Amino acid sequence: MEIYGKNKLVKILKGTANTDNVFSWLFFLFAAFLITTCIFVIFSKNPVNSVLFLVLAFLNSTFLFILIGAEFVGIILAIVYIGAVAILFLFVVMMLDIQITTLMYNIKKYVPLALLFAGI
Repeated sequence: MEIYGKNKLVKILKGTANTDNVFSWLFFLFAAFLITTCIFVIFSKNPVNSVLFLVLAFLNSTFLFILIGAEFVGIILAIVYIGAVAILFLFVVMMLDIQITTLMYNIKKYVPLALLFAGI
């Protein structure tokens, strides 16, 4: 039985320890968290919160890319999408100042027309 501590850390850093199980658990953890944040992006009532969940989803995607060994793609995703695109979305959403109650009232008026076009 191996004691966790300095010896285990040295084996991990040298690459002689079996870390496949740890990486697979981290992968599934980040993947589940990515799916959860994507669901929050879709179903969030506040657009600002939705954009912030989108940033969190991009960050989880970055971690997944780094975890599978595509470090360059992960860092580029973080720089381009989180640093530019998502912040631009956040800026636009905050500048529009969307009124949720008015938007919900207007959406309810068009539900029958949407159902007609959907073929239901």
